[in-house]
Amino acid sequence: MIARERKIGHNFKLPESLSQRLHALTREPGSSQTQIVIDALVAFLDRGAGSEIDERYAIRLDRLNRQLNRIERRVDFLSEALGLFIQHQLTAAAHEPPFEAATAHLGRRRYEAFLQLVWKRMSKPAEEGVSAPRAEGVSVGPTPQAADRAN
Repeated sequence: MIARERKIGHNFKLPESLSQRLHALTREPGSSQTQIVIDALVAFLDRGAGSEIDERYAIRLDRLNRQLNRIERRVDFLSEALGLFIQHQLTAAAHEPPFEAATAHLGRRRYEAFLQLVWKRMSKPAEEGVSAPRAEGVSVGPTPQAADRAN
């Protein structure tokens, strides 16, 4: 003997267009609205209705996570490279004699040209309200060795 599953009544309202579609499906003999709704609900729940949203966003979240990891690796690399460069410069220049005024001026001009180049690359679409650092008319002049050879 097959045990019958207990059924619980539910009262809910469907939009008119959905109700008409459901009614059209039941025109054939042997079909009932209740069975169609039961079958549709079972199919919906079996395929994991709750995880459907997770699946939609999982791909995008995974992509964002990979991008964030790449950015983090690049920032770590750049931080380490900058730290090593600064350490090298401080160590190498620790026992150097002071620069002459012309060499110091040339270094300052090159530094300002460097800042201008960095600014241009970082602000491809210029943001409103942010101005570039001052380095107008700066050109990279001859190297100190070329200036010494000219004298």
